[in-house]
Amino acid sequence: MKEKPTVISQYSVEQAIEDGELIHFDSIIQGKWCVTRNVFHAIEDKVKGTTRTPAQALYNLMSDALHFINSPYAQLKRKDGALLFTKVFEQFMSGNVTGKKLWIVYNETNGWTVMFPENY
Repeated sequence: MKEKPTVISQYSVEQAIEDGELIHFDSIIQGKWCVTRNVFHAIEDKVKGTTRTPAQALYNLMSDALHFINSPYAQLKRKDGALLFTKVFEQFMSGNVTGKKLWIVYNETNGWTVMFPENY
């Protein structure tokens, strides 16, 4: 039976990290940059049997996300009061390590959370 995705927008970032629903990516950038547990597991699955580690793939994914945030491609959209990138981010990240569509949402720590659309 397929597990129902966790809806991250119902959590505070701190609670989601504590519960294991978000993986905090340590960085020197302001705020907490996170990925959902589902995104992290997809990264782990994709790098199995390669010389690349999940940490390296996560670093590359989050570097790409930061590049997007600072690019002219970034067009903010609002959904449920949150800053949210949808179609433009999906296109920008189309070759990402997970091989799936990704969204990025601004969170209350002044950071960003990368997730699959069904997690929002």
